[in-house]
Amino acid sequence: MKRVEEPFLIVVFGASGDLAHRKLIPALYHLASEQLLPEEFTLLGFARTEYSDEEFRQLLLVGLREHMKDEHNGKGFDQAQGEAFLRHCFYQSGRYDSAESFQMLQARINELDQAHNPQGNHLFYLATPPNVFEPVTTLLHDQGLAESTAG
Repeated sequence: MKRVEEPFLIVVFGASGDLAHRKLIPALYHLASEQLLPEEFTLLGFARTEYSDEEFRQLLLVGLREHMKDEHNGKGFDQAQGEAFLRHCFYQSGRYDSAESFQMLQARINELDQAHNPQGNHLFYLATPPNVFEPVTTLLHDQGLAESTAG
């Protein structure tokens, strides 16, 4: 496989939860460690729990160490690759049903777009219970975050 060249920003809803920590974040780490993600990617975690970017990175580090043991062809977790991966990770707390939280999310996405230039390539991943799919997708639409910029 070849490295994806175009930068992107992925927002992971439910980023402090079990699905994200056991499956999604290790999978993204694996892709990054195999150089299958672009050099410029940004991961923005979103969940109700209050964390700073650094606290979120430490939480991810603990999860990667725990869930990458002897996985992915025996490679497991590599500290240097983990630190490189975590430099791309940020966090925004908020409620899944709050317009104000999604306004703050939009501001954070704009800030990260300015710093990392994902060229409008945004991906939203819902690692949440199904009962919050509807409010999340509705608020993404209402804030103009789910509109296509492709022409």
